[in-house]
Formats: sequence, C-alpha cells, structure tokens
Amino acid sequence: MAKTTSKDLRGKVIYSMSIRNHTAEGTFTAAEADLDRIKALGADIILLLPVFTADGGLFAVKDGRTLSPEYGTLEDFKHFTEQIRALNMRVIMEIVFNHASKDSPLLSLHPDWFYRDERGHTASRTLNKPDVCDFDYENRELWDYQIGTLLQWAEYADGFSCNLASIIPLDFWQKARGVLDLEKPGLIWLADTLESGLIIEHRANGFQAQSDGEMFQVFDMCLNNQTRSTFEAYIKDEIHLSVYTKLLENQDAWFPDNYCKLYYLENYFTPRLKALIDDNAALRTWTAFIYCLKGATLIFEGQEYSYPLESSITAKDPIDWDSGPDLSILMKNLGRIKKDPIMSKGVFYITADDRTNTATVRYIMGERWLEGSFSLKGQSGLADTFVPDGMYLNLVDYSVVAVKNGKYGVDKNPVIFCSDYKQQAV
Repeated sequence: MAKTTSKDLRGKVIYSMSIRNHTAEGTFTAAEADLDRIKALGADIILLLPVFTADGGLFAVKDGRTLSPEYGTLEDFKHFTEQIRALNMRVIMEIVFNHASKDSPLLSLHPDWFYRDERGHTASRTLNKPDVCDFDYENRELWDYQIGTLLQWAEYADGFSCNLASIIPLDFWQKARGVLDLEKPGLIWLADTLESGLIIEHRANGFQAQSDGEMFQVFDMCLNNQTRSTFEAYIKDEIHLSVYTKLLENQDAWFPDNYCKLYYLENYFTPRLKALIDDNAALRTWTAFIYCLKGATLIFEGQEYSYPLESSITAKDPIDWDSGPDLSILMKNLGRIKKDPIMSKGVFYITADDRTNTATVRYIMGERWLEGSFSLKGQSGLADTFVPDGMYLNLVDYSVVAVKNGKYGVDKNPVIFCSDYKQQAV
C-alpha cells in the first residue's frame, strides 16, 4: 500500500497535541482557540494523542469507540476537526490497538480477544503494566471490530497514528488499509514503531515485532524511534557525532525510495529536549537540524516554548506556555524552508565533523542545491562545501554566509543556504 505514498509528506510539519494538557480547561473547544497560532508555526497536520475513554492514562483505553467526556461532546470534536481543515491543516488521530485497559467492556464481552500468559491470565507483553491487557490478533473477529473502529473515526480524521503498530500483525494492517482506502482514499497512515533493541527483545521472547522496513509495506510514515537511543548517546557524549549521522544516512538504503520518517526531538514518551540540553543556542541548532533531515518534522506541544517538563499521560498536567525561550519565530522560518520541494524530492547527503561536532546536510535536485550546517555543541569552525564561492543568504536568520575556497564559518547559530540566493563572489 505504501507504494502510493507521496514524497511530499517529507515536507510536512506535524504538531502533536494532548487535549487534556494543551489548555487549563483540557477541552476540544479550548484547544480550538489555539489552532491559528499552531498554523502560524508552519504546521500542516495536527496529531491528536488518544481522546477516548480511558482508565487514567491516555493509552490505557477503555473504549476506543467513545470520546472521553472530559474533552467535550462528539459535536465539539466534529467542530474542532472542521476548524483544523478550515485552516488548511489535516488531523490525524492516535489509536491504540495493541491493548485495552483492565476495565474495558470488551474483556467481559469478548474474553477470547485477549492475550493470555502461561497461567491463562490476561497480560501486557509490551508495557508490562498491570492496568492494560494485550489483544490477541489470532482472533479474526477482533480484526473486523478494529477495522470498524477505524471506519467510525475516518468520518472525522484524515489519518491515523497507530500506537505500537509494529507488534500488531502486518496482515491486519494490510487488510485494514485495504478496507479504509476503498471507503476514504487519501488517509495518512503513521506507524509508531519500536526501537531496534525492543524489536530484538520481543523476537527473543517469541513475540512478533516488525521492522520499519516491513511497516513501510503498509504505512506512509514511521516515527524515527529506531535512532532515538543513538541520539541520546550522542547528547551524553557516549558516541561520536559521525556514528549518529551514519545511522541517519543508512536509512536511505534500508527503506523504499518513497519512505518518510517522522523526526522528533521530543515526544510524549521521551524527556524534553530542554531537560537534556540546557544551552539555549543548542536548542535552536538542534531544532533547525531536525527540520533539515529527510522526512517530516514533529513538534510536540510546548516544544516551541522550550517546555522543560515531561507531559503526563496519566494525569491532567497543563503546559506552562511561559516556560522558556520562545522558538516560535525560528520554527516559522524553518517551516517555510521545509516546504521547498528540494527537501522532499532532492537527493540527500549528511556528513559529520567529529572535531567540531558539526553536522552538514545537503540536498541536490537538478541544478539546485540546499545546504545546512549545524554546530550541535556550540563550537566554532569551518565547514567544507562543494558549492561555488560567494555570498549567500542564511535562510534561518537572514544573515550572510560567506563561502571562500570551499569553506564557510559555522558557530553556535544554525546555517541553511541554497543556490537561489547567491549575491556575488567573495
């Protein structure tokens, strides 16, 4: 199915939102008032974390066919999604099909739909949490039920983010997408996949776990979870930058030609970037770097204001929107750069200088090129380049990039320039 995926998805900015914590009120109506601001950031898609009735945590879903009343009514939700589209954005709903909460009515109505451990008890294979129990996809009646749930929400959504998708049978996803493509063509399918270590662990324990390469047979996008541990290892000075960038480069060979990764610096299951990196200049540089990778970009709510605290998925915990340095203007500029077709369809290159901790990204499409250099730990140095000598416009902050003898200076400020804005020879 993903053979039909458009490379244009790589140029999209996706904003992840938890209705419960996005505002003090925690409702669809209150969140609706913030949509204009989110659109102005350059967002193309709103990704809604689970909005269903749940047993405390957002992902301990009790009934995936019923909205949590704390967020509002179905009419409120419908109006919310309509307003998103009115702003020329799309909405993706996060669904949770791997497990259900312990108080789900499905447990009593369909006990044979659930995985049982060696003692015959319902259990969680993945999360190892007592408040959820995993579904058993050996039962084909469950398939029909879950597809019916997708059909229900497809009336309001433009796509689905599928939680823990890689440990649900690929055959199920193929059937689900086949049915949904007939009923509502053009939906966006995003897979929340596992880190490499967890895939190995699952398989070692006799459980199913698909790689991202397998998931791209069905899904349009995969979250870039498989490089997360390498990213954090670099942040902690445990590995060289080149180890991380080589992993990013190799994805071009591992996945189909039209693959799309969804890159993030923070998400609901990770520490906030501000908690990992206290330097404000480094926050800006990392933000610019992630926008320039080959794939879509995820903004997690609060990231635009350098929110330092992890958002709770188990309790109401509204974001403090005056928390830290404002990255909104930077994100607006980066969002415009992201829309350049060269970022979606150009040939991608990435290199690293371990001495200066500088990553350089290049895109080439015909006679055009775009290049970005990012000193990820704030060091100064010279970046090597193939581009002609001259004066270029830094698209990040509109400063001048002077290329001379195949080199230009890089410091704590990110640099992105392209062939369209050359002024004169040095």
